[in-house]
Formats: sequence, structure tokens, C-alpha cells
Amino acid sequence: MASILDTAPYPWSDPLAWELHRTLYSAVPRPSRALLVASSAGLNTGLVNADQAPFDVWKELLELSATSGKTRALIQKLRADPSLTAAHPLLDALLNDQAPATDKQPLGPGGAPVFLTNDDTVTEPEALLAYRRFAAISKSLTSDM
Repeated sequence: MASILDTAPYPWSDPLAWELHRTLYSAVPRPSRALLVASSAGLNTGLVNADQAPFDVWKELLELSATSGKTRALIQKLRADPSLTAAHPLLDALLNDQAPATDKQPLGPGGAPVFLTNDDTVTEPEALLAYRRFAAISKSLTSDM
């Protein structure tokens, strides 16, 4: 399978593509700086609307870099920036064609996600409370008609 750095158009269907996008707009939140880095990677940043949120600027930059065949060059420029150390593990993995660890869910000692500490059994008091709430909502909706 081709790396997301060498795929055109930008592979938004790949969760790793979303992780890269999230990492970039978090690490470089100023559109002016994002455009400067993209320009140094050889992208025509005049095609990107700089007057929008970093989320959208990075979306356009990633799409432009993919269609221009310069996503890898963009990531190499970002990796060379010593101020982006938080992004370096993901960028290194992508540049080395390795699968990065993208799951941010904390795991317990047995490897299970931390939020799964109990089961999802609904107790009788919870069920009665839910029933009463739904009945009250239903009653208020029908009385308004």
C-alpha cells in the first residue's frame, strides 16, 4: 500500500491522513507560518486562502501538496523544524514508511481501554429514571400540540 505522503488526491479516507492533519494544525496553528513552510517545500501557496482557520488552511495545503506530488517534501520541511518536536514521532514514522502509533486512548495494565472499567448493564433504578424522563418529555410534546 502506498504511503499517504505519495498518494494523490490526499487520502482522507485513511485514518492516518486525518491524524497527520490533526497533528499539523495543532503543531503549526498560525496560517502564515503554515504557508511559509509550504512555500519553502515548493507549493504554490497563492492557491490557499490564508484568511481561514488553521484546520482549513492545513486541509487545503495537504490537498494541494498531494495533487502537486509534494506531500513528502512538505513533511520533510516540517520534520526539519526543531520547534515541532511533538510532531516528530508521527513525521518520522511517515517519512520512514512505518506505521505510527496513532491511538491516543490510554490503556490499562491488561491492554484494555481505560474507559472499559465495568460493563454496560443498566440497573433497575437507571431504567426507571430513563423511563420517567422519556414519559415526561413525551407528555410535554403531546400537550403542546
